[in-house]
Amino acid sequence: MNCELAEVIGTKARDFCSDEVKKESDEDWSLIIVKGKNKMPAYDKKITEAEIKDVVAYIRTLCKK
Repeated sequence: MNCELAEVIGTKARDFCSDEVKKESDEDWSLIIVKGKNKMPAYDKKITEAEIKDVVAYIRTLCKK
């Protein structure tokens, strides 16, 4: 689903199941969410620390199916 949305907005989503992404720590992902990266905006003032942890946990579940 994230790839379809990425195509609509004209960018390419990362493959959350790739070895590269799997090697990134939860802290790495938290920093990306807080500070943004490339075309992804920063969410530091938009969501709480608990919500950031929830997003990281959700990302980790995407490849366990």
